[in-house]
Amino acid sequence: MEKDTIIPTKNGCVRLSSKHGKNEKKANVAIATYLANKYGYDIDLLPDIQNEVSADTLNRTLCKLQEYKDNLTASRNAVDLQLKKAHEQAGRIKSDIAIPILQNAIVARF
Repeated sequence: MEKDTIIPTKNGCVRLSSKHGKNEKKANVAIATYLANKYGYDIDLLPDIQNEVSADTLNRTLCKLQEYKDNLTASRNAVDLQLKKAHEQAGRIKSDIAIPILQNAIVARF
């Protein structure tokens, strides 16, 4: 039986599935916690579904599946690749990348 862990937040709620992807867990917990604290969101970090492309989270407050990407390389190609992956998984990302770099990647994608 799967058990969720409640991640401490000052606002909102973050629940982590015991089957959430271990390679992305640290970054996804950080992003979900940030969003919960800032906006009061109720977020579930979903179980990883083997051999399927799926979203990382369910934002219960917004009633939307969301995909979180943690991009450490602020280059046009890196951003482009993350945008492509996010679109395939959920269609929604959050980015702290400088606007000119993000803008170049988006323009190149379209």
